[in-house]
Amino acid sequence: MQVAIDVLSEILLHSLLRKKDIEYEKNVVVEELISYLDDPNNLISKQFNTHIFKDTPLTLEPIGTIENINNFTRSEVVNYMNKYYTSDNMHIIISSNLSFKRIQHMLNQSAFTKFTPTSVRKNLPFQYIPNETTSVEVKYKNIKQEKIIIGFPICDYNNDDKYVLNLVSELLTANMSSRLFVDLREKNPLVYNVTSEVEYYQDMGIFYIQTETELRNVVDIDNTVIDTANEFLQSLFGKKPLYNRKTEKGVLSIIFDNIRDLQKNEISKKELEATKQSIVGSYLLNSESSEAVIGHYEQESIYNYSNITSIRNIPKKYDKIKSKDILKICNKYFTKQTMFVNILGKSNENSIKQFISNYKKF
Repeated sequence: MQVAIDVLSEILLHSLLRKKDIEYEKNVVVEELISYLDDPNNLISKQFNTHIFKDTPLTLEPIGTIENINNFTRSEVVNYMNKYYTSDNMHIIISSNLSFKRIQHMLNQSAFTKFTPTSVRKNLPFQYIPNETTSVEVKYKNIKQEKIIIGFPICDYNNDDKYVLNLVSELLTANMSSRLFVDLREKNPLVYNVTSEVEYYQDMGIFYIQTETELRNVVDIDNTVIDTANEFLQSLFGKKPLYNRKTEKGVLSIIFDNIRDLQKNEISKKELEATKQSIVGSYLLNSESSEAVIGHYEQESIYNYSNITSIRNIPKKYDKIKSKDILKICNKYFTKQTMFVNILGKSNENSIKQFISNYKKF
């Protein structure tokens, strides 16, 4: 442990940052960025983040752009590290069977004690202003399936609403028996996979549902079925209509219907308990790994340092949730006015906007 701490602290504090090494790494990072920009899944995520976060700092890509990566100088890299790699901006998270005092002693023997604070303000809080109407953005790309993200701005990391929102995400897409998986794949073979995610930050968070489907399945399909020859003749000389019209719901309608159902109807006690068991079971299983433990306390340290929630207390947060809490939270955050819809593919933006406008239930 001491060796690992010493090596890491020395890397952060005393790296040579030679010009030739920086120039070499530029090429590596640029190739990584080019690969990222070629992937439709990454593109739709970038499109969605830029769309929903609007003018906030969260729209910025940590990796930067090809232009600014190529233009970085050694002095800019050094100045950046001196500005942000400081003691007042550093969180050290360790998962170990050693005592806290022992680890403290190791840290005190390392170069971590040589890091100093600065007066530079590291965090710039902002207030997110929600939309007053649905925001739709469609970008053209010649791909086989339409990439779709439907999202909503939600609470920040320190709001206990997040536990209900996590439960809703579990309810919708966690496994093969989840609501959207059943409705979009089993009952209506429209998608291969569908996921929902929640992300929480210091000032806000996002809840989003992501899937992909063929262009013809994005919105409702009006199937016009021609009757048999006999019925066709009857329609010419009688009063029977020529066509039997049947509307098949598309992906957007089914997702909207599921959201609306959560806003109108309390889920059964049986489904609630099964969902709780699923999410708590996954959490306890993941917490057996050091990486998961570090991930939990990393976020707690960054966003909630003065009141860190123990990983052991997380199951209790879910035990308290009732069906009426889900109803309340879904009505609070999942509104048509604050909804963002992003599509990458060949869809027509005006048609998507018209379809959503005509969807009156939600």
